[in-house]
Amino acid sequence: MKEDIKKQVIANLGILFKKGDESIILDEIEDMMEIAFSTSNRSEENGSCLIPYIKKAVRASYLCRGTEGLKSLSQAGKSVSLENIEKTLAESIIKAGLRLLP
Repeated sequence: MKEDIKKQVIANLGILFKKGDESIILDEIEDMMEIAFSTSNRSEENGSCLIPYIKKAVRASYLCRGTEGLKSLSQAGKSVSLENIEKTLAESIIKAGLRLLP
């Protein structure tokens, strides 16, 4: 599952992906999978429905590297509000009704 997600994320990032960052992507996948599985009370065996949410969170996390701890960023005349990616991932899973009750 992790390798498939990694390939899809790298393909989606296109030219924004820096060659040699595969281990960073894998680390982010592991972190986001842990959050997704614990939030949804699922595991790899029954968590395939979480893949789109995990991929989106990994892409966002990769693109926001270096801005950890910032709430907003203004550069070259553009202002961007940064989201809490982990919180957004958990909330998206809950809102989508993908959480299993224990």
